[in-house]
Amino acid sequence: MALTKVTSGVRTLAANEVATSNIADNAVTLAKMAHGTDGNLITFDAAGAPAAVATGSAGQLLTSAGAGAAPTFQTVASNVMVQRVVTEVSSVIASSVVTPFDSTIPQIGEGTEVGTRAITPTSASNYLEIEAIANLTGQGSAADYQVMALFVDSTADALAATAQNSVSYNIPTSPLRLFHRISAGSTSARTYKIRIGAPSGVVAINQSYGSGITLGGIPRFYLIVTEIAA
Repeated sequence: MALTKVTSGVRTLAANEVATSNIADNAVTLAKMAHGTDGNLITFDAAGAPAAVATGSAGQLLTSAGAGAAPTFQTVASNVMVQRVVTEVSSVIASSVVTPFDSTIPQIGEGTEVGTRAITPTSASNYLEIEAIANLTGQGSAADYQVMALFVDSTADALAATAQNSVSYNIPTSPLRLFHRISAGSTSARTYKIRIGAPSGVVAINQSYGSGITLGGIPRFYLIVTEIAA
């Protein structure tokens, strides 16, 4: 290929004047690409030529149309799971921080924090379902009521709470379960927290109180946050 020396100005290259083999790998930067529409994605059409996937709306999901067709953004059907995040705690936790069992709403400084889970909703109109499951046992009658409360970020009042009564010393109780459903309200990130305690005494999580390893150490605490399409 003949070379032309350009001393000034801009010379327009003829079609096919620069072959693919003349361009080094990773040599074309983003700045050299043609401008497109914010939110569009690059795909290939049925002929193999580059094409753009039109920008979707907030909260929509990119959906495959199968071989030979470009993907599209689609609205998620209602009551369909959008995302799920899980915290699993296998360690043994002994909570001796008091949580009253009375007519008041549990406060964020009461009980021991057992697990946290952050989530960023994809749509403000969606719902969040928060579920916690804990294997608990109390220090005999001193901790016969075990309280589990749900908090978000640094908000003082609990969003939800539940409790059980058990006076069986050193014997694991049935798992204590908490379930709460709430509107996402915004797409801001937030962190949900579970705190567990009793009016007095000690609550053991994932182990019988004072008896060492229980069930080979396989009991677990779970905090599950699921986003559901509205």
